[in-house]
Amino acid sequence: MEQLKSRSSSGTASQPAALVEMPKQLGDYRIVQEIGRGGMGVVYEAIQESLRRRVAVKVFSNLTLSEPRHLRRFEREARTAANLHHTNIVPVFGVGQQEDLHYFAMQLIDGRGLDEVLRELRRLCLDSETRDYHALAPPTSQVDSTFSVTAAALHLMNGRLTSVAATEQETDATRTAIQTCDQDLTSPGITSTAILDPGDTSNVARLAASKHSGSANTDSTHAFDGSPVYWQSIAKIGLQIADALEYAHEQGVLHRDIKPANLLLDAQGTVWITDFGLAKAIDQDDLSLSGDVVGTLRYMSPEQFNGNHNKKSDVYSLGLTLYELLLLRPAFDDPDRHRLIQQIAQGNPPKLRRLNPQIPRDLETIVLTATAVDPQHRYASAGAMARDLNRFLEDRPILARRSGPVERLWRWGRRNPAVASLSTSLLVVLLSSLAWINVEWRQAEMEKERATAANRRAESNLRLALESMDRMLQKFTPQWLEQPSAPQVEGEEPEVPFQMTVSENNAEFLQQILKFYDQFAEENAENPDLRFATAKASSRIGQIRRRLGQPEQAEDAYHRALELFAEMPNDFEDHETLAIETAIAQRELGLTLQLDLQRRSRTEDMLTLALRTLDASNPKKLSDKASLEVARTLHELGTLFLSSGKRAEAHSNHERELEILTRLRKQDPGNPEARFLQARCNRNLSLLAFPSRRTESGATSSSSQDVKRARQNISEAIELLEQLRRDFPDFPDYQCELSETLVASARITMAITSRDPTATDAGRQAAIQLHTAIYLAEQLVRVHPTIPRYRLALLAGHYRMAARLRDLKQSSGALRHHRKTVELCVELVEQFPEIAIYQRYLNHLYRQLIRAVETRHGKDETWRQVVTDAAQQMSKYLQATAAESSGLELARRYHRLGELYYDLENFANARPAFETAVRYWQGLDPELPIIFALARTKHALGNSLRELNELELSQRELEEAILLQRTLGFPRAPSTSTPRTFWKQELRQQYRSLANTLDLMGNRQEANHMRAEASKLLTPAPSTEAPPEPAA
Repeated sequence: MEQLKSRSSSGTASQPAALVEMPKQLGDYRIVQEIGRGGMGVVYEAIQESLRRRVAVKVFSNLTLSEPRHLRRFEREARTAANLHHTNIVPVFGVGQQEDLHYFAMQLIDGRGLDEVLRELRRLCLDSETRDYHALAPPTSQVDSTFSVTAAALHLMNGRLTSVAATEQETDATRTAIQTCDQDLTSPGITSTAILDPGDTSNVARLAASKHSGSANTDSTHAFDGSPVYWQSIAKIGLQIADALEYAHEQGVLHRDIKPANLLLDAQGTVWITDFGLAKAIDQDDLSLSGDVVGTLRYMSPEQFNGNHNKKSDVYSLGLTLYELLLLRPAFDDPDRHRLIQQIAQGNPPKLRRLNPQIPRDLETIVLTATAVDPQHRYASAGAMARDLNRFLEDRPILARRSGPVERLWRWGRRNPAVASLSTSLLVVLLSSLAWINVEWRQAEMEKERATAANRRAESNLRLALESMDRMLQKFTPQWLEQPSAPQVEGEEPEVPFQMTVSENNAEFLQQILKFYDQFAEENAENPDLRFATAKASSRIGQIRRRLGQPEQAEDAYHRALELFAEMPNDFEDHETLAIETAIAQRELGLTLQLDLQRRSRTEDMLTLALRTLDASNPKKLSDKASLEVARTLHELGTLFLSSGKRAEAHSNHERELEILTRLRKQDPGNPEARFLQARCNRNLSLLAFPSRRTESGATSSSSQDVKRARQNISEAIELLEQLRRDFPDFPDYQCELSETLVASARITMAITSRDPTATDAGRQAAIQLHTAIYLAEQLVRVHPTIPRYRLALLAGHYRMAARLRDLKQSSGALRHHRKTVELCVELVEQFPEIAIYQRYLNHLYRQLIRAVETRHGKDETWRQVVTDAAQQMSKYLQATAAESSGLELARRYHRLGELYYDLENFANARPAFETAVRYWQGLDPELPIIFALARTKHALGNSLRELNELELSQRELEEAILLQRTLGFPRAPSTSTPRTFWKQELRQQYRSLANTLDLMGNRQEANHMRAEASKLLTPAPSTEAPPEPAA
């Protein structure tokens, strides 16, 4: 039930409530009794007569809502709150007005405000005789008939819930309690309370005691020692609130006043959010007011002082609430309101574990992330915070990582004991090696003049130690962790390959190792081995940073490594190793640049430079190690060409790669790196072989030899990966690669069955492969939830399964898998909001989901919701990538955004989207596909303007679209008739759209003329092919 916030009795803040007299009836609600009174209004228990149920009615006088803007906001937000339906939000049943009284009707909750619970927790912790919290829990038979504040506090401490049964019987003691509490609510020293049910008299004495003790308990800095159960109780509270806030935010509603007084804990352990959307409507704007406004200030985010409030502000307030529950003291507690505002605006609250080391580190990280001063450093949404709280409760790694490498390694070891033992051994050896190097080298320098032989021995030991360290560094950045294969999307322009990210459990540790290299190399600047080791370590850091979704830091590390490699003396004895390491850094830098939409063209240059560094013109002269790096670089070049549609160049590079790998495998058949790379090479060759070309009608075609070669290549790839998975079960990327390759194989098999429906065995084989691929990827995601590559592999399996079921006209199953692809991609976008590639792919997945929903259900409410979600995601994508996207990319995406709004009949938003697309089209070179796309966008803009009754503007845009379309004429060879057919269809639709506009303008004669022009363009068999796409 609603919490009443009382203000100080001084001034006028408490006058409105005092002027509200208890009515007997408010509309359908018969008032039973008053159960709470504060400065803003009064809460009554009432009976809703039509439904015969007990409710709570909160009443405001016209003095409270005296200003018109307050009344308008009250009415608007009240109706908004009534549309929220969530387990953790107090339901608003109705809103109304009777004479000068405005009121809400809400569910009557048997619960206690968290502000009360906090005060009781402080009291219990300060009472030396109540340290045995378990002993404090009364037996069930002796519990009051209501959920007392002591029971709520003990529930949090013990993680136990006392079962209670509500009663409606009133006693004289009950009435006395109500009267006492009514008086206390308007008395100085009581900042917040809740009278929830009339049967509990145990709280009266504590209220009176609190009144006399002032704020001693509130200001106490006593640290509650806590227990694992208590920390989990707080996390569960936060999870429920965050989930409710995420739901409300999705509905477009901000709470604006999350704090303990607006949160109720009931006897079942459910947390309820109250005052949803109301506090902003009825609170004064002046921050200098006393009473509850000061209490509210403690939970306000810094940006709110500048008049800004968004979803992250609610996340911040929730974080401060959890902070207070963990320490039993506010994060900011200066009694002077001006200093309090300055305290909030200038800095973060004290670290939780600094005040109470018993608080779990991950829980501290969650709270500190939520309460970051800069909104950009907070959780992207309440849902993201809820998921981290859920990970904490499930003892899984959270995503908002701030803890150190040792603690993360320990948690990982608890989940992977078998692998942890090996990792621990490596760590011990590595640290020992560092100490050994330092001692050996320093001793050698000191004894250099006196013992030349000892110095040579020390240098030899140094070289061995550095090599040992480098091998262990490679364990952290193994070469088999390659770029994942992006799920191929038909009908879309080539995409940047997806960025693979690994766990952060070694990044900080390696960064510390790099600092050691730097210091050690500076002290021994004349030693080339140390300089070379420092350069290699920097290159390894670059690989880790790139996989952590940190391309800028990765680029810095690669540039630094290349500078150090370039400074190596010409007489450096291991020239080939220097060339290999330089080429690796060049190749990895190229792959990092590929993630930047503005610099992706430099990737090919860097990969080519790496080949020149390795002197790849004659790989037979190179060592096996150098040859393997040549093969890796050729593979990346081939993949780059394949993704950009340069099939001939891709085929040439993969054939050269395969030649090298075949030779290496003859010399060493068991070499896992060569086997793995050959499997990936075979997969790409299978995609190049099938399908290989298009017919004049646009359909794909391959010869029987192409099909045979494609199936042979993909089968060899699967066989190699299955054997690698058996030989190296602790290498999860082998399993991931197998899942991706099975998806590629199913795609080829599905293409065969589409041309030959009688090939039922091939269809069954595709189904088995996809089910196996999904199963393998699900295993990886479950064991390694923080590695996006595995989630991408799972997404690819569901995407291809959806396509298969769609082809089989199984719309229900297809829809289920389409929804799963969107769900997985949304998780990636939330985890890595700065990586625009994930957002771009999500936009396409939404497009597929919209089609699937329309096929299954038509354009019903479900369809509208999906289209709305897609429009919101597209808007986020455009905002995030506007600065780094090309004009062509932006023109396409804004046109698509306009289409989404047009489908929703939201023409007011469709218009600016189409207008923006037109501006970007007009900024590009006027090539044929660009002009055609510009005409299409102007056509769509003209239709939107007509719906907005901007008829003259609509006429102008449609006439310009027709002019552009007729100017094109589509001069193509007769053998490629599809583009001209589509051109005629588009022009015919443009004429018809213009006729509709002219009809509304009253120009019937000209409208009929336009329809006649459209009729001239009719063709016997209209094409359904897609329009030509401008080249990327």
